Amino acid sequence: MEFFERMDRLTSFMCDEITDVDALKDYDIEIDKLYFLLVRILRTAIMDSSLVKVIGLTPVQILDFRLVLHVLERFGDELVILSGKPITQTLQKIKELKEKAIQAFNGNPRVIPNEIEKLKVEAYNYVAIVDRDSMPHLWRLIELASDIADLSETLYRFNV
Repeated sequence: MEFFERMDRLTSFMCDEITDVDALKDYDIEIDKLYFLLVRILRTAIMDSSLVKVIGLTPVQILDFRLVLHVLERFGDELVILSGKPITQTLQKIKELKEKAIQAFNGNPRVIPNEIEKLKVEAYNYVAIVDRDSMPHLWRLIELASDIADLSETLYRFNV
């Protein structure tokens, strides 16, 4: 879905522009609007079986999709809290993890669990060098990105 991709891109832009407080607030407002729009679409789809066919997702996939949307929305919220901080290098590692997790969620068969785990460890190592106030929010971002990967059907097959 285009709106889902837009939410993902916006969170990536936020990672790149973490020092621009006003831009982050604007991005977050757009993410919030897209989130609620997509939730309404998915709720309608669950109640209308003909719409489920149009969307092309099973009910379980709709639930997973809804969770990923929520994670992206929370991801944006955490970035707003961190806005203005000089943590660009650390956020680039977290952004890389999030992008790999999204690829896995979207069914890219080339993403393997070890790759996600390696990126997660690297991101935690980068968090160790930032100020203490930022750490809990950065840890949360890492966990949110990992949650997206956990919902991936592709990676799930590896772990069964």
